[in-house]
Amino acid sequence: MEHMVNDFYICFEKSNMWYAKFLKKNFGHVSVFKKITDEQYIYVDPFQNYVGMYLVSKEFLYHKMWTSNVLYLQKDLTCVKRKSKLLVPLTCVSVVSELIGARKSTYTPYQLFQHLLRNEGAVSTTLAN
Repeated sequence: MEHMVNDFYICFEKSNMWYAKFLKKNFGHVSVFKKITDEQYIYVDPFQNYVGMYLVSKEFLYHKMWTSNVLYLQKDLTCVKRKSKLLVPLTCVSVVSELIGARKSTYTPYQLFQHLLRNEGAVSTTLAN
């Protein structure tokens, strides 16, 4: 089996939901891009009642980089048997954490941002002012 490193771009942005006033500014929502080819990405955007998955161009990703805080993460995803997190609510943070294999429990987008920078080797690619 071939060893494959996956390229992810984790996008943190502001939210207009009511609970955003309790979160760190510009860290109200998180979504993720998974690189497929140099020109195409799968964009996973989790919401409260569904998870949207879209095939998008690199121009769409670049637009997000100008308007959001974005981290780049290279990760080798392995299948690991884990205990189920039955009491964790379905949030954008929980969906993205599971998708990229972040093993530490985080509850807010900013906590996930800090965890990825400190413990997972992510680097900032933010182009936003």
